[in-house]
This record gives sequence, structure tokens and C-alpha cells, in this order.
Amino acid sequence: MANFGAKYPNEDLSDLLAFEARQYREHWEDVWSSLFGSFETTTPIPPMRFTDQPVPSHAGVHDTLQIFSVKIKEKDQSLEWPLQVPFLKLSGPTRAVVVCDPVYFEVALKVKGSVESEDKDLSLLTVPLTGYSDILSTCLVNKVYTSKLSTLELAFGYVVDSVEATISVHITEGSWPDDFYCDFTAQTSSLEHETVRLLGCEKIPIDDDGMIKLSRCVASVEFEGELKVSVAAFQYDENLGKVIIMIGKDEEAFRPKKTGKSYGRLDVGFCKMDITVAWSLISLVSALFA
Repeated sequence: MANFGAKYPNEDLSDLLAFEARQYREHWEDVWSSLFGSFETTTPIPPMRFTDQPVPSHAGVHDTLQIFSVKIKEKDQSLEWPLQVPFLKLSGPTRAVVVCDPVYFEVALKVKGSVESEDKDLSLLTVPLTGYSDILSTCLVNKVYTSKLSTLELAFGYVVDSVEATISVHITEGSWPDDFYCDFTAQTSSLEHETVRLLGCEKIPIDDDGMIKLSRCVASVEFEGELKVSVAAFQYDENLGKVIIMIGKDEEAFRPKKTGKSYGRLDVGFCKMDITVAWSLISLVSALFA
């Protein structure tokens, strides 16, 4: 820590989580950037790696992590709560998160000051969630991290022997009215009370060809389990912050496959949507070395 303080004399070293997060990023850049690019580079490993292609011997079912929610709670009384920040939503990961080496989770949230030098780290941390484990069945994991200004609560699922499901939604009959809000979610039978929010509480973004732009599209599903995709359509009052009228809802269940695709349909009355789930086994071998 003394060496780090000498190198970065303006850093606040009283927040241990923030200090460790900066150290982790610097170490990663030193060790891996020449091979994988910058720490900020989007992963080159896509979803649906083995959906339509021959499955190599190194691919199979694997334990994965499924992020459900991230919550920030007040700790420091010097901040004015509730904080006036843009609406934050999870928009990834873009593929299944495999449990092999420790899975690191990074959070970088700031409270803006009047000038950049007055910005404060609301929550800055990089923490290992889990590595190889003796967990034998799918379970919900809750973690709490307290930094200098806030407490972060993270909920995620440890999903054993899982496959990757990539979900797409296409409106094929009718249309979605501009003043209707939507809530698309995915659930697995082993964690039926937890949802992956594919697109939540907002006006629906649709391409010209009727494809719905989901903010998240990948879920991890136990191979011996079940995936359920649900939709709700409603009218929402932003001033009151609540649903006024529920217009319609529907759900479709899918049995996992190792490869290929599954098809279903959702019907909310005023429009019908085709659901496609692309299944893929998971490999611990990077696409760069396969």
C-alpha cells in the first residue's frame, strides 16, 4: 500500500475496497492486456458458440453464475439521499459466466461533484465471487460489500451443470402501443423465485423488422431443469412510480437442449411474439485458443 500511495499521491487510501479495485485493474493490465486487449475491451467470446456448429470435445455442461440484482444502500450521512442519478440497469453479461478461475465482479459508481476533481467513489470494488467449488446443487448466493460511502448488496445464482440459453423475441402479429410498458423476464426452475430481467419497466424498443431489443438476452439453465420466459404489458405512471393498469401477461416454458434452438410464443392480447431460445454447451477453453 505504501508503494501504491507513493505512485498515486492523490489517491484516498482509506477505502480498502477501492484501493484493491485499482490495484486489481493495474495488475490485470500489466499481465493480460498484451493478449486480450484493454481491461475495458468487450469479451471476444460470443454467446451461442456451439448452437449450430459441431460440438468440440472440450465443451459440455458446466457450473455458471447468474447475476440477479445489485442494490446500493446508504452508509455515509454526508451524501444527500436518494441520490439523483440516471436509472441503472444490468445489461450483461453477454454470455454465460463460467465458474473456473475466481470470477471477479467489478462495480464502479461515482457521485458527481461540481467539478471532476470533486467526484466521489460511491462504490468502487473488484471482488472474487467464487472459483472452483464444492457446491453440489444450484443455490442463491447473497453478498454484501461495505465501502467508505455505501453498502452494495449482490444477489446471484450458482447454477450447477448448466447450459447457455440465448433468448430473442420477435413481434409477429399486431403491434405494441407506444404508451404501453413491458417487463420481460427469465426464470429457471431451480431458482424459481429469482428473475433475470431481460427488459424491464420501460417502453419497448423494437427494430423495424419487429425484433425487440432486449437489454439482457443470456441466461444459465440447469440441463436437468427448465427455462421460463415471461412477459407483462401494462400502463405505468412515472410520476407516481407505479403500475396503473395491467394489460396482459403470458409465459412459455422450455426444456434445455445441448445444441440447437427451441421455439415458443407469447400472447398478450394486442400482439403475439415468437420466442427463440438458442442453446449452447459451455467450454472452459477460450475462443482464442480453441
